[in-house]
Amino acid sequence: MISRRRMKFDTAGQAILLSIVGIISLLNGMGTVLLGWILLFGWQLLSAFLLYIQFDYEQRKSFLWISLAVIPLAFIGAYWLGLFLLGFALCYLYYTVLDTIKVLRRPKSFWDLG
Repeated sequence: MISRRRMKFDTAGQAILLSIVGIISLLNGMGTVLLGWILLFGWQLLSAFLLYIQFDYEQRKSFLWISLAVIPLAFIGAYWLGLFLLGFALCYLYYTVLDTIKVLRRPKSFWDLG
């Protein structure tokens, strides 16, 4: 069972990183902050991997497969890679927020009482 603390931390971390990278992107353009988008992508990819491995959360497996599209996009160009990373980040954050709401609505378990 996924803990409330883990989902809150994951959602807050993604939202903060997305906000920071989004603001910097608007100020400087997409190409100059590609490293920030890649860091956010790494956070989300690690989150999907851990949810899939630790909790057998099958819905996150699709994000792992979709993330393989980064490989050819990295060779095509920074613009298309940046657009893909933006779409991936927004979609993954949306599903994380939905899952966090589900986790927060369920009754507390013994392990969440602390």
